Amino acid sequence: MNSVPAAREIAIIRDSGEPGRRAFSAAALSAGDFLTGGGSADDSATRMFGFDTPHAAALPWDGRSARSGTITYVDDERVEQYVGAQTWIAYCRSDFGVFVNGVGDQVRIARRGNAVSVDVIGSNRLEASRSAPAREASSGIHVLRATEFSAEEVEAFAASVAERYQAAVNSSAEAVRLDFRGAAQLVVAPVDASTFIDSAAVALMSQPVAAALRIATVVRSNKLEAALEAERALILLAAMLTSEAEAVAVDDGGAIFSPEQLYGLGTRNEMRADVFSFMAAAAQRQAPPQVWFSERSGICDELTVFSSRPWRADFAATFLERQLNGLAQAGRETGDPIVPPDGRIFSSGERGGRGGRERLATLAYETVEVDLAFLDVAGAGDDLRARIAARPDVGAMLGRPIAHAIVIAYGNSAAAASAPGFALDMRRAETVATALAAAFAQRGEAVATDVVGALYAVDDLVALALRRCGKSVSWAARVMSATMQSA
Repeated sequence: MNSVPAAREIAIIRDSGEPGRRAFSAAALSAGDFLTGGGSADDSATRMFGFDTPHAAALPWDGRSARSGTITYVDDERVEQYVGAQTWIAYCRSDFGVFVNGVGDQVRIARRGNAVSVDVIGSNRLEASRSAPAREASSGIHVLRATEFSAEEVEAFAASVAERYQAAVNSSAEAVRLDFRGAAQLVVAPVDASTFIDSAAVALMSQPVAAALRIATVVRSNKLEAALEAERALILLAAMLTSEAEAVAVDDGGAIFSPEQLYGLGTRNEMRADVFSFMAAAAQRQAPPQVWFSERSGICDELTVFSSRPWRADFAATFLERQLNGLAQAGRETGDPIVPPDGRIFSSGERGGRGGRERLATLAYETVEVDLAFLDVAGAGDDLRARIAARPDVGAMLGRPIAHAIVIAYGNSAAAASAPGFALDMRRAETVATALAAAFAQRGEAVATDVVGALYAVDDLVALALRRCGKSVSWAARVMSATMQSA
């Protein structure tokens, strides 16, 4: 099984072109109702197919012939397909690009030009064996606000949302319910705000929580259009309710939304599946460990950009040199104090290469140094592989195995941590590290993380770079900090 149970739902949300399917997967992801489960141990068909078990005798795919059968095993590196007569075919996960199919899916795998295609040829064998004709997922969010909610306010907002998505409104003293075509529902009900006193969400608010509301969807896998409407309605209603006073919204999957995030989603008619932080929270249902990928010591921090695209250290060095030349030119023209005044780019003979780690450059302020290194996963030693394996959430967010990483570490030079300008230089270094991370991440198929485990989307890094801010002021970093304090 995948080390992150939500990996398939995350892959569907990232890559599916069907909004309804993404909506249902988001509801299931929030509820923790994953689609990757296996069959019963007493099921003879399950024993025959060998679900969720890697087979040492599986035949490596020859890369040419088309094979039809049932997916029986998926992990970060391997996919197995049962093709009959107690025969399994083993594929490299990297052959597929993004692989969204799961255990039990009946598919035909073939090569078309330079790509490998996967076509569904039958229903999922595990799901088809269930008695229920369709799967149901129920999940939602809690809206926490610094002012009370009035019944009139909730009903008015619910009516506006119902009108937009053509839902029927049913109100009672206990709850307001929206019924969508296709049997999907959205239920709004007050809850006890005191249960959230010690939560990370409350720590993000400057005022005490006065009231809380629960907004929950009930959606079905055979009514995807209704699931899409319910998911969009949930976000729009939450955006309306958080616009009136200081507030946050907490998803069942652990994601915490700011009013600004909800407003942006609501105005664009989007849903939970469209938020990077929603998937990141699902991938981190277990708190990530503190993992360092640099070799710095002292008072320091780091930002690492992981990518599923194969790359080489010399290409990364050339790309970095262009970025640094641009920074240096801007610094000369504007006198920008954020640009490091000194620096050195290492030649190919100076980079090292021990254990898959190669030095790229060192930049220097008066009291702080910034080190950049290239990590080649294919050539990584045991130590580096163990560190990468400790962060399965990164691979789940990428949807493919990690190919390389750029590590940007910054910290005090020698004993300079006690110097008067150290704190200012650290802020400058964080800003430069964030800008460089944004540049590398924009190459595509990338996600960034820091030492404490916060995950950063490419768009988040670019927005921070444009504002000349470091990663620590981002919503992702604030949420992670609050989560650690409340733990």
